Amino acid sequence: MTRRGQFERDGYVTLPGFFGPDAIAAFRRSLDAASPRDRSPHRLDRDGMRFSSNLFRSSGDVAEFVTQRRIAGLLRALVGHDLWVRWDQRVIKGPGGPAFPWHQDNAYNHLPFAHVQLWVALTDMDDAHGGLWVDPGSHRRGRRRHRRQGNQVVARHGPHQPVSIAADAGDVVVFSSLLLHHTTPNTTTAVRDAYVVEYLARACDDPLVDAPYLLLNDGGPTAAWAGRGVIRPPWHRRIRTAPLLARRMVRRLVSGMR
Repeated sequence: MTRRGQFERDGYVTLPGFFGPDAIAAFRRSLDAASPRDRSPHRLDRDGMRFSSNLFRSSGDVAEFVTQRRIAGLLRALVGHDLWVRWDQRVIKGPGGPAFPWHQDNAYNHLPFAHVQLWVALTDMDDAHGGLWVDPGSHRRGRRRHRRQGNQVVARHGPHQPVSIAADAGDVVVFSSLLLHHTTPNTTTAVRDAYVVEYLARACDDPLVDAPYLLLNDGGPTAAWAGRGVIRPPWHRRIRTAPLLARRMVRRLVSGMR
């Protein structure tokens, strides 16, 4: 079976050793130097687990990394779309860091369509270190209902046949945003470090994300930023994201009243 066939069937593929030690060490330095777009504590931070988001917007090095030729070629082979970078997130889970419950990423961003997540292990990890679990094929059952648990959301129906993914630093997992997944607690004395970046087709927009947009430019030598006109969703997709646009307008109204 081709890698693309596996992705369509299981909702994920694993790529051991996709990045070498030198590339990961350099990327970690870039992440350390990058500033989150929002400097306030992340709403999901707790008990030794820390989140930093939108790092690619403040760091040219991070932007170059997530649009590099190898990643562009990999994603084009898997999904065959022109893509743009919606969001990224680094998650550091220190000793004693808690589990992150079973969920689909669409339950957090509220987008009505599936998109692609690229997850990079920045340190070695397994079940004891807060490793990743997935539920193969769960993406084919569409969006799930979730319930609130503090600042987190939890799928109302858990996994069918969960699989643990042990990873070494430099390993990559590409998965659908509709794939059920979670991470275990970190019961070791070591820090677990991971990075995830989210890609959408250019025929999909997110009204909550402002231009400029970072494009996957078919493996070009530099990251390419473009204005709003480059994202051209058809009318039926605009209708599906209308609730997000309404939410944005309400937020701005409330903020203006303060």
